Amino acid sequence: MRALHAARNYDLQFGSLYLQIVGKALRHDAGSVWTRAFVLTSDHRGSLSSHLPDMVSRKQKGEDISLDLIGDLAELAGASGRSIDAGVSSALVHGYDDPVLRFVMLHAGRGLSRAGKRYTDIETNHVSLATAAYTAQSQLNTALDASESPVVRAECVSAAGFFMVFNVFRYAFPKLIMPSQPQELQLAAIEALGSYREPAVAGMLIEAWPKMTPTLRDKATTILLSRTDRITKLLDAIEAKKITPAQLSVAAKATLGRQKTPALAERIAKLIGDGSSSNRKEVIAKYLTAMGIKERDLPSPGGAKLAPLLAGDATRGAKIYETACMVCHKFADKGNDVGPHLGTIKAWTAEQLVTNILDPNREVSPNFALYLVETNDGRTLSGLITSETAGNLTLKRADGGTDTVLRSEIKSLTSPGISLMPEGLEAAITPQQMADLIAYLKAE
Repeated sequence: MRALHAARNYDLQFGSLYLQIVGKALRHDAGSVWTRAFVLTSDHRGSLSSHLPDMVSRKQKGEDISLDLIGDLAELAGASGRSIDAGVSSALVHGYDDPVLRFVMLHAGRGLSRAGKRYTDIETNHVSLATAAYTAQSQLNTALDASESPVVRAECVSAAGFFMVFNVFRYAFPKLIMPSQPQELQLAAIEALGSYREPAVAGMLIEAWPKMTPTLRDKATTILLSRTDRITKLLDAIEAKKITPAQLSVAAKATLGRQKTPALAERIAKLIGDGSSSNRKEVIAKYLTAMGIKERDLPSPGGAKLAPLLAGDATRGAKIYETACMVCHKFADKGNDVGPHLGTIKAWTAEQLVTNILDPNREVSPNFALYLVETNDGRTLSGLITSETAGNLTLKRADGGTDTVLRSEIKSLTSPGISLMPEGLEAAITPQQMADLIAYLKAE
């Protein structure tokens, strides 16, 4: 480790020395967490990915090689476009269904995704392409094997999706999202389909829409909103009544409402509105009055009076939380850490809670501000910035998933100054349900 520290001090002047020393550490101390840490923070990460084939071969022979380190090297290889061929070609020796190989494909694919590329974008060698095709098909066969665990099957379809040509994957897709399949597999299949750039992707999701559960529809909607051409197809489907606006989440409608392309914005406003309410004060006042928290003017003698206070039921409130809040917030060990943890608001008054739920943009912490990223290849990503490095940044989406994009692939980065949490939740929560939710959040 002292040698690694010394070499790093001279990294800018003697980069080759650093590469030699870290390369030696990979050969002799590949199970160490310190070796992995130095690989991940090196200025020469892309070059170090050339050690991937050796790491894979040694792991498959039973050596104590960190699987996390192999995953890191594979992801670096994918992002830099190097050494994937050697890693995938090991299938010829070790078998197309080797678990280590699947791990390499999965992480190399994630690296490719970060760079906005697919395997066929960086590889032209016919033998390598054929090897990748056979390997991907083997992973897909495992994904369709009902005797395997749902987790393994989901990993297999994700690995296959990164390396398989679209015209092969499209014919397997209907089998992967049959209602009889595990939800993990269906979600992975939809995610894999979304990684392709072909125009037919939107049509396939819309065709499968009637059979999708709400969770699957949320994943499909995220993909449909990721490209302008897909948004157009989504609006076509709404116009043709194949999808109804009521089937879209409040967050999806808010995302559509932020669309800046004039022609699309006009269609969106006509078909589903702009995704927000123009007057939050009126909405909040209506709820506070109906819930008996604020006075209202009554025509009867005496003027302003309080309506009867709505009694909240914490048991019912738990179900409201699971339906409307859990996808973005965590509370009582349930949910996702996207927005603030709701355990921190127990001391808030009912009025504060109603106000912040119905007007999430009133006070937006910088840590929870929405960012929009447009990439060079036409993708549109949105979410909270959860990490930044010199070479990339990571966004956390409203559904809890993440997108990591290379800075070199970013065409534009903007923040509209609003929260990731959308306005318009009054469309999903009645005053009584709001009282129930508050009772649950404030319960001891």
